[in-house]
Amino acid sequence: MKATGKQWFWTYSYPDNGKFEFDSVMIRDVTKLRADQPRLLGVDNEMVVPVNKTVRVITTGAEVIHAFAVPSFGVKIDSVPRPNQRDLVSKATREGIYYGQCSELCGKDHSAMPIAVRVVSEQAFATWVEEAKRKWARDDSAPTNFAAADPATRLTARGHNDTLEGTDHGYILPRRQRPRPLHEAQHDHPTGWRRFVYSTNQRTSARCT
Repeated sequence: MKATGKQWFWTYSYPDNGKFEFDSVMIRDVTKLRADQPRLLGVDNEMVVPVNKTVRVITTGAEVIHAFAVPSFGVKIDSVPRPNQRDLVSKATREGIYYGQCSELCGKDHSAMPIAVRVVSEQAFATWVEEAKRKWARDDSAPTNFAAADPATRLTARGHNDTLEGTDHGYILPRRQRPRPLHEAQHDHPTGWRRFVYSTNQRTSARCT
Protein backbone atom coordinates (compact mmCIF):
# COMPACT_ATOMS: atom_id res chain seq x y z
CA MET A 1 0.00 0.00 0.00
CA LYS A 2 1.00 3.65 -0.27
CA ALA A 3 0.76 6.43 2.31
CA THR A 4 1.00 10.00 1.00
CA GLY A 5 1.43 12.86 3.45
CA LYS A 6 -0.38 16.04 2.48
CA GLN A 7 -1.07 19.35 4.18
CA TRP A 8 -2.63 18.30 6.48
CA PHE A 9 -4.00 14.79 6.15
CA TRP A 10 -3.00 11.38 4.80
CA THR A 11 -4.03 9.66 1.59
CA TYR A 12 -3.88 5.87 1.45
CA SER A 13 -3.96 3.79 -1.72
CA TYR A 14 -4.01 0.03 -2.24
CA PRO A 15 -2.63 -0.65 -5.75
CA ASP A 16 -2.45 -4.41 -5.14
CA ASN A 17 -6.04 -4.68 -3.93
CA GLY A 18 -8.05 -2.93 -6.61
CA LYS A 19 -6.51 0.50 -7.23
CA PHE A 20 -8.60 2.52 -4.79
CA GLU A 21 -7.50 5.36 -2.53
CA PHE A 22 -9.02 7.55 0.17
CA ASP A 23 -8.18 10.45 2.45
CA SER A 24 -7.80 10.09 6.20
CA VAL A 25 -8.62 13.34 8.02
CA MET A 26 -8.60 14.02 11.74
CA ILE A 27 -12.07 14.34 13.30
CA ARG A 28 -12.11 17.78 14.91
CA ASP A 29 -15.68 17.63 16.23
CA VAL A 30 -15.51 15.54 19.42
CA THR A 31 -19.23 14.80 19.17
CA LYS A 32 -18.55 12.76 16.02
CA LEU A 33 -15.93 10.51 17.59
CA ARG A 34 -16.76 6.86 18.24
CA ALA A 35 -16.48 5.55 21.77
CA ASP A 36 -13.16 3.85 20.94
CA GLN A 37 -11.63 6.90 19.23
CA PRO A 38 -9.37 9.19 21.31
CA ARG A 39 -9.50 12.94 20.82
CA LEU A 40 -6.93 14.34 18.36
CA LEU A 41 -6.15 10.82 17.10
CA GLY A 42 -9.49 9.70 15.67
CA VAL A 43 -9.86 9.91 11.88
CA ASP A 44 -12.76 9.57 9.47
CA ASN A 45 -11.16 6.74 7.47
CA GLU A 46 -8.64 4.37 9.04
CA MET A 47 -5.89 2.51 7.26
CA VAL A 48 -6.80 -1.20 7.37
CA VAL A 49 -4.30 -4.07 7.24
CA PRO A 50 -4.59 -7.85 7.83
CA VAL A 51 -3.16 -9.46 10.93
CA ASN A 52 -0.10 -11.75 10.71
CA LYS A 53 0.66 -10.57 7.19
CA THR A 54 3.80 -8.75 6.10
CA VAL A 55 2.74 -5.36 4.75
CA ARG A 56 4.96 -3.20 2.56
CA VAL A 57 4.17 0.49 2.80
CA ILE A 58 5.53 3.02 0.31
CA THR A 59 5.43 6.52 1.74
CA THR A 60 5.93 9.90 0.12
CA GLY A 61 5.02 13.56 0.58
CA ALA A 62 2.83 15.56 -1.77
CA GLU A 63 4.39 18.98 -1.21
CA VAL A 64 6.68 19.06 1.85
CA ILE A 65 8.43 16.46 4.01
CA HIS A 66 6.18 14.55 6.42
CA ALA A 67 6.99 11.51 8.56
CA PHE A 68 4.97 8.30 8.88
CA ALA A 69 5.33 7.16 12.49
CA VAL A 70 3.45 4.43 14.40
CA PRO A 71 5.25 3.73 17.72
CA SER A 72 3.46 0.43 18.39
CA PHE A 73 4.94 -0.98 15.19
CA GLY A 74 8.38 0.50 15.80
CA VAL A 75 7.98 2.48 12.59
CA LYS A 76 9.14 6.01 11.79
CA ILE A 77 10.20 7.04 8.29
CA ASP A 78 10.30 10.36 6.44
CA SER A 79 7.72 10.88 3.70
CA VAL A 80 9.77 12.79 1.15
CA PRO A 81 8.17 14.29 -1.97
CA ARG A 82 8.71 12.45 -5.24
CA PRO A 83 10.81 11.05 -6.72
CA ASN A 84 12.31 10.20 -3.30
CA GLN A 85 9.75 7.60 -2.26
CA ARG A 86 10.63 5.39 0.68
CA ASP A 87 9.21 2.09 1.84
CA LEU A 88 8.99 0.06 5.02
CA VAL A 89 7.92 -3.46 5.90
CA SER A 90 5.84 -4.22 8.98
CA LYS A 91 3.81 -7.12 10.42
CA ALA A 92 1.10 -6.75 13.05
CA THR A 93 0.49 -9.83 15.22
CA ARG A 94 -2.56 -8.64 17.17
CA GLU A 95 -5.86 -7.20 16.01
CA GLY A 96 -6.83 -3.73 17.18
CA ILE A 97 -6.38 -0.04 16.40
CA TYR A 98 -2.91 1.49 16.57
CA TYR A 99 -2.21 5.20 16.47
CA GLY A 100 0.62 7.38 15.28
CA GLN A 101 1.20 10.90 13.99
CA CYS A 102 3.18 12.83 11.45
CA SER A 103 6.54 13.33 13.14
CA GLU A 104 8.02 16.03 10.90
CA LEU A 105 7.14 19.71 11.22
CA CYS A 106 5.15 20.35 8.06
CA GLY A 107 3.23 23.58 8.60
CA LYS A 108 0.57 25.17 10.75
CA ASP A 109 -1.66 22.08 11.10
CA HIS A 110 1.18 19.62 11.67
CA SER A 111 -0.53 18.46 14.87
CA ALA A 112 -3.68 17.55 12.90
CA MET A 113 -2.16 14.61 11.01
CA PRO A 114 -2.87 11.51 13.11
CA ILE A 115 -2.38 8.00 11.73
CA ALA A 116 -4.90 5.30 12.62
CA VAL A 117 -4.19 1.70 11.60
CA ARG A 118 -6.90 -0.91 12.10
CA VAL A 119 -5.57 -4.48 12.15
CA VAL A 120 -8.25 -7.06 11.30
CA SER A 121 -8.49 -10.73 10.43
CA GLU A 122 -7.70 -11.85 6.90
CA GLN A 123 -11.38 -12.56 6.22
CA ALA A 124 -12.46 -9.15 7.57
CA PHE A 125 -9.76 -7.49 5.46
CA ALA A 126 -11.03 -9.20 2.29
CA THR A 127 -14.56 -8.00 3.07
CA TRP A 128 -13.32 -4.46 3.71
CA VAL A 129 -11.40 -4.42 0.42
CA GLU A 130 -14.55 -5.29 -1.55
CA GLU A 131 -16.46 -2.51 0.19
CA ALA A 132 -13.60 -0.05 -0.31
CA LYS A 133 -13.38 -0.79 -4.03
CA ARG A 134 -17.03 0.16 -4.42
CA LYS A 135 -16.74 3.23 -2.19
CA TRP A 136 -13.40 4.68 -3.28
CA ALA A 137 -12.82 3.38 -6.80
CA ARG A 138 -10.16 5.60 -8.38
CA ASP A 139 -10.95 7.33 -11.67
CA ASP A 140 -7.62 7.67 -13.47
CA SER A 141 -9.24 9.86 -16.12
CA ALA A 142 -10.20 12.57 -13.59
CA PRO A 143 -7.98 15.68 -13.37
CA THR A 144 -5.38 15.39 -10.63
CA ASN A 145 -3.89 18.88 -10.60
CA PHE A 146 -4.84 22.52 -10.90
CA ALA A 147 -3.92 22.80 -14.56
CA ALA A 148 -6.40 20.09 -15.53
CA ALA A 149 -9.17 21.01 -13.10
CA ASP A 150 -11.81 23.70 -13.37
CA PRO A 151 -9.92 26.97 -12.65
CA ALA A 152 -12.86 28.33 -10.66
CA THR A 153 -12.76 25.58 -8.05
CA ARG A 154 -10.28 23.59 -6.02
CA LEU A 155 -10.36 20.53 -3.81
CA THR A 156 -9.82 21.32 -0.16
CA ALA A 157 -8.24 19.06 2.44
CA ARG A 158 -11.69 17.84 3.48
CA GLY A 159 -12.80 17.03 -0.05
CA HIS A 160 -15.16 19.96 -0.65
CA ASN A 161 -15.17 22.14 -3.74
CA ASP A 162 -14.78 25.77 -2.73
CA THR A 163 -14.44 28.79 -4.97
CA LEU A 164 -11.06 30.44 -4.84
CA GLU A 165 -12.57 33.59 -3.38
CA GLY A 166 -14.90 31.92 -0.91
CA THR A 167 -12.62 29.60 1.00
CA ASP A 168 -10.63 30.24 4.15
CA HIS A 169 -8.38 27.16 4.06
CA GLY A 170 -4.72 28.08 4.36
CA TYR A 171 -2.79 24.97 3.37
CA ILE A 172 -0.01 25.21 0.81
CA LEU A 173 -0.19 23.91 -2.72
CA PRO A 174 2.90 22.50 -4.43
CA ARG A 175 4.67 25.16 -6.47
CA ARG A 176 3.89 23.36 -9.70
CA GLN A 177 0.18 23.29 -8.80
CA ARG A 178 -0.26 26.85 -7.58
CA PRO A 179 -2.82 28.66 -9.73
CA ARG A 180 -1.79 31.35 -12.15
CA PRO A 181 -3.53 34.74 -11.87
CA LEU A 182 -7.22 34.06 -12.26
CA HIS A 183 -8.85 36.18 -14.99
CA GLU A 184 -12.42 36.79 -14.03
CA ALA A 185 -15.16 39.33 -14.68
CA GLN A 186 -15.42 41.86 -11.88
CA HIS A 187 -18.49 44.07 -11.59
CA ASP A 188 -16.43 47.15 -10.84
CA HIS A 189 -13.27 46.10 -12.68
CA PRO A 190 -14.17 44.08 -15.79
CA THR A 191 -10.50 43.68 -16.74
CA GLY A 192 -9.22 43.08 -13.23
CA TRP A 193 -7.77 39.85 -11.94
CA ARG A 194 -7.11 38.48 -8.51
CA ARG A 195 -3.77 37.02 -7.53
CA PHE A 196 -3.43 34.52 -4.69
CA VAL A 197 -0.20 34.36 -2.71
CA TYR A 198 0.48 31.29 -0.58
CA SER A 199 2.84 31.30 2.37
CA THR A 200 3.57 28.91 5.22
CA ASN A 201 0.97 30.26 7.62
CA GLN A 202 -1.47 32.37 5.65
CA ARG A 203 -2.81 33.28 2.27
CA THR A 204 -3.38 36.82 1.10
CA SER A 205 -4.92 38.17 -2.08
CA ALA A 206 -4.40 41.33 -4.05
CA ARG A 207 -6.42 42.84 -6.89
CA CYS A 208 -4.65 44.40 -9.83
CA THR A 209 -6.21 46.66 -12.43
